[in-house]
Amino acid sequence: MMTLAPTRVAYLTHSMHPDTGVGSFSSTLVEGMRARGVMPVVLTDENAQIRNRLRLVRFAHIRRRAAACDLVHALDGFPYGTIAALALIGTGVPLVITAIGTGAVQKLSHPLHGALLRWSYRQARAVTAPSRYIARELERAVPGLAVRVINHGVDYAYWGSGEKKEDTPYILSVGSIKPRKGYQVSIPAFARIARTYPTLQYLIVADPAQNPPYFAELERIIRAEQVGGRVVFRSNLSRDDLRSTYQGAELFVLMSQNSAGDVEGFGLAFLEAAAAGLPVVGSRGTGAEDAIDDGVNGFALPADDVGTVASALERILGDAKLRSALQDGSRAFAKRMSWETRIEQYQEVYVSLAREDTL
Repeated sequence: MMTLAPTRVAYLTHSMHPDTGVGSFSSTLVEGMRARGVMPVVLTDENAQIRNRLRLVRFAHIRRRAAACDLVHALDGFPYGTIAALALIGTGVPLVITAIGTGAVQKLSHPLHGALLRWSYRQARAVTAPSRYIARELERAVPGLAVRVINHGVDYAYWGSGEKKEDTPYILSVGSIKPRKGYQVSIPAFARIARTYPTLQYLIVADPAQNPPYFAELERIIRAEQVGGRVVFRSNLSRDDLRSTYQGAELFVLMSQNSAGDVEGFGLAFLEAAAAGLPVVGSRGTGAEDAIDDGVNGFALPADDVGTVASALERILGDAKLRSALQDGSRAFAKRMSWETRIEQYQEVYVSLAREDTL
């Protein structure tokens, strides 16, 4: 039985590396809980604690470590929520699943994995999601499931500081080379405004080697749109260099797509851009909706409407008064979306489960 304030919590996650979205969330949550007196037990694919997870010896290891804790928190539905649910059978240890993004919903359509994932959600004592979009998808797929939305947060003090290093004007995207990031929409949108702003570049912080076939498609689009040399890809930036890159941009755009179940669960880059004071442009009908204060710090638009995206970019760039208002809106929004508040909300979930166990 847990005490009122659980002191030992196991976290199952893909990564603790702060340069990735899930890693940034995982490391921030774990360290925030540590500061509140929680003793975390972290099991990740990176340190081979979960890798080869289907082997009985590894599964036994996970079960042994998890069963020794007051609570287990799985950071995404599949595979981590399913691994945790199976490992905790018969232990009585409460399970919390945070359904982050693709791993939360993509496998639900798979005959076997989907059944396991739905069962896992039902085994959890609490299910959270970083956006209303993910919560809706889960509640639709698992009738009767109650999902609490806890948005991701941002370190405003860090991302709101620093200085720009480049003088050439550019608009900015930050995200992996995947179709769900929507570069097949944002590049043609940039091309439509390129003649109006002949010195403007489009800087995409992403590693082309991550997905060669998709990058080849983007190169084809760049040639067809005649913006070669003005769409620039940059990878392997340090955290400080990324901060400077945000500071130097004119605006941030990322037209997230729902691509064959690969979804944007939230969009931390939107908050980092907002903390840097950038107007933002993103997609409706995705988790990015919760990372944008629509009409206040930017615009949430139809995900695949190139013309509407181009119009929004041109409107922001061409209207100094609007741009200033959106910049102010971004800073105010980012200040409200602090990690401190979000971690407190997760702690409330932990404590509420502890209270249930003491009744």
